[in-house]
Amino acid sequence: MADIARLAHVHRNMLTQRPESAVVQAGLAPAVRILAAAEALTGDADRAIVWLRFQPIAAHGGRSAQELVEAGHAEAVIAHLEDLRDGAYA
Repeated sequence: MADIARLAHVHRNMLTQRPESAVVQAGLAPAVRILAAAEALTGDADRAIVWLRFQPIAAHGGRSAQELVEAGHAEAVIAHLEDLRDGAYA
């Protein structure tokens, strides 16, 4: 839960106490979008999660998608996934 809370930029208690709140939903939206795009590329939800958490992205200093989202750079990860989808080399 702590990892998800960091991705959503909310306190971890808010995830369990008010998961339906607009703040939680808005915070989770980029991560959900990224996971959906990663799953479309990898063909597997588990592989998409592993990619999100651990795969270094060279164009972003070797940081993982999770690290970038936590730092507020979700749009950069989405752009990277769109490039991969369009055939760019990682």
